[in-house]
Amino acid sequence: MRRKDREITDKQKIDEIIRGCHCCRLGFCDQGEVYIVPLNFGFVATETGDTFYFHGAKAGRKYQLLQASPMVSFELDREYWLTGGEVACDYACHFQSVMGRGRASIITEETEKLAALKALMDQAVAHHYANPSAHLKHSEQSPREPKSPAKPDSIHPVGTEWSFQPKMLAATCVFKVEIEELSCKEHE
Repeated sequence: MRRKDREITDKQKIDEIIRGCHCCRLGFCDQGEVYIVPLNFGFVATETGDTFYFHGAKAGRKYQLLQASPMVSFELDREYWLTGGEVACDYACHFQSVMGRGRASIITEETEKLAALKALMDQAVAHHYANPSAHLKHSEQSPREPKSPAKPDSIHPVGTEWSFQPKMLAATCVFKVEIEELSCKEHE
């Protein structure tokens, strides 16, 4: 990292930043081209290594790339804001970001698949509770209307014992990325 003064190396702070994100951009290599997909995710940190969990269809470009090339890159960011100044060069972007690479693999064992989906749901719910207004209202700046905004009392608490319909579980590709390299940066 070029700007060592902005590097975050504290594991607890890095985990906090990751848990505060709602989207992980996953980059695949597709025959010399880069293919980047924004995904919701689950995150599990252990003493033996950290893992991201994702889900999607068992078809399409992402699924094909998972099978063809397991090496991926990822990026997450949060806390973005802009400060102004007298001239353009006085402006600054403030943010926290995490980047890295890892090895992706499709999860087939049911117990691990259920644990991965639970981690994914816990991440989504935790982000909802940390930013409830972002999920309950339609933004006037967005061209899309939400299908049905979540009602405050309809969101389960973090740690819920989630259940998944067997038919949906069978139809869903759940995969993990075991993190091999990671860097974290903050511009305050």
